[in-house]
Amino acid sequence: MGGSVNFPADREGSSTTGAVAELLNAFTFPTIVPLGTDMAVLADLPELPVPEESGPCRLAGIRTLMDGTATTLSAVARHQNQAAALTAVLVERMVATLEAEDTVLELDLWQRETGRAGLRAEIAVLLNIPEGLATALMINSVTLIRHLPTTMAQLSAGVLGWGHAVIIAEETTLLRQAGLPQDVIDGFEQVLLGKAEHATLQSFREKARRARERMYPETLAPRSRRAYENRRIGISRSRDGMSWFNLYGPSPTIEAIWIQCTATAQAAQGPPREPDPHPTTSRYRRRPPAVPNTRGEQHPHTSTRTLTSTCTGQRGPQPGWLGRSRWSRWAGDMVQPGRAGAGSLPRWWLPGPGYPRPVLPLLATPHLR
Repeated sequence: MGGSVNFPADREGSSTTGAVAELLNAFTFPTIVPLGTDMAVLADLPELPVPEESGPCRLAGIRTLMDGTATTLSAVARHQNQAAALTAVLVERMVATLEAEDTVLELDLWQRETGRAGLRAEIAVLLNIPEGLATALMINSVTLIRHLPTTMAQLSAGVLGWGHAVIIAEETTLLRQAGLPQDVIDGFEQVLLGKAEHATLQSFREKARRARERMYPETLAPRSRRAYENRRIGISRSRDGMSWFNLYGPSPTIEAIWIQCTATAQAAQGPPREPDPHPTTSRYRRRPPAVPNTRGEQHPHTSTRTLTSTCTGQRGPQPGWLGRSRWSRWAGDMVQPGRAGAGSLPRWWLPGPGYPRPVLPLLATPHLR
């Protein structure tokens, strides 16, 4: 099928990228007629089958349309998986050609990184995706093509979805980083392929993680280190003057902040600032008492008191407020007894000597690393 210029034509069923581009540009999906056209054909038929007669009816025709639509949808899903496999092949090919160019030109490390950044930007523009997703696509494509041929074969056949293939690539990469031999990685790949069958993406992610941790516990440390290195804080601006505050960090740290927010919210449960037929801790947790804003005005919805306030022990929450989650119960066992306001955070959770102390410095607390 190969028909590119300056390349042999006999490719034994494979095509060069130039010929593939020509085929893809000439390919068009079929057009499905509106459902009303098919329903009009069934209009003159009886609604239900007539007893002792084998003629068609409207119900049988509608069920035939339903079955045909489901079969077509299954075929579309298979083609989507095959298209994802073809995308991975092309992306890995772009990476490989860039590496070949770097070798021919004998580029140094800085020049290679610059070329890789340009390739990442080019892929992002071609696929209309952010450069972060383009980076992940490059990494996963290289892993699938060069290290996971069995997974790639199932993806190309349309049996496996792209999301499932990415999970397999990520989990096997952890084994490779732990220094396990290739035959062990190949065996674990077969285990994951068996678990991926008829599993949703989230379910398969949990199954793959549990299987890796149970079979190869030596991979726990590298994954924990990588997760800790990915801790971050950010803001996502929304509409109507609102924003999302995003925080990704160790579980004890996040749970400590949540506990402190709950303590502050429960301590603030007094007369509401406005009629509230259902006052709850959740409402006060997200809507703390009003504080002056930067202009000196009293704004009821502009407050940083929840995340930066402290547990002073005044009007503390009632005993037993902690038992809401596993980490909360664990933290509740550490609370120092006898303090004013039972439920204050334990002294060792917060940095620096003495009370009161803010919550946000918990992100840098060495005890929680």
